Amino acid sequence: PYLYGGVIARILKVPAVVTAIAGLGSLFSQDNSQMKILRKVLTPLFKLSLRHPNQVVVCQNESDSKIIFDNFLKDSEKICLIPGSGVDLNFYESQTESEMVPKILFAARLLKQKGILEVVEASKILKNRGVKAEFHVAGRPDKGNKNSVDLDQIQAWTSDGSIVYHGYRADIPKLINDSNIVCLPSYYGEGIPKFLLEAAACGRAIVTTDHPGCRDAIIVNETGLLVPPKDPVALAAAIEKLIVNPDLRRQMGKRGRRLAKDRFNIEKVIETHISIYEKLVTKSGHSLDR
Repeated sequence: PYLYGGVIARILKVPAVVTAIAGLGSLFSQDNSQMKILRKVLTPLFKLSLRHPNQVVVCQNESDSKIIFDNFLKDSEKICLIPGSGVDLNFYESQTESEMVPKILFAARLLKQKGILEVVEASKILKNRGVKAEFHVAGRPDKGNKNSVDLDQIQAWTSDGSIVYHGYRADIPKLINDSNIVCLPSYYGEGIPKFLLEAAACGRAIVTTDHPGCRDAIIVNETGLLVPPKDPVALAAAIEKLIVNPDLRRQMGKRGRRLAKDRFNIEKVIETHISIYEKLVTKSGHSLDR
């Protein structure tokens, strides 16, 4: 949409444009021949869309902003880095952890690139080691997406005890607060995953990947742990570390809540966006009614 919108804005001579990129997606997270060709074909469209004379391009992580700068827009003043889409701290409240069997929560579209296969494998690894834990999965398959797992596979994982499957859920704050650890081993082209911001706001320790967007959601070894993408053994080890060290994960959770207040508060994110609109509209000779 930001490409289509950018091109239309140029054609219609829209006086000011804000281009918000919530992650560059598979186009830049995969490096196979198909994606390389597609990137080359789309380069003129990117340049046309992102080179409006009165425009700000909002990126959610440093990797995306560097890609935009290096490939399409050699003007750092037109790129604004805003860490994620923000989180409502009143809605996502921090509650005390349960003292029952540790629960690890994964919530996302059930795409392979989001790390669901690694989560299941980590569950099996820890089960074989005799580590007591429950792996909870929320989300639904993405029909029509070739990278999605299907319901038959989910049923098989549920039947063998690898996961507890919740399907689509709207009560994410409750799910997070019912868990002890939040896990998202994604290698998708993320902005900053909203789920990780919500986990921080709820005061839960995070295990995620050293991947653009994911690593931007935590302070390493303070609010969460990083593991390499596509590495279920490392994922299992990181989760086990937090399972056997409850004081450590609780401290990480408390620091995560502070991080959410300082960096991801939705009120700050909104104000930053409004200031961008005001600056562009003023430059265009119009006014913005707040």
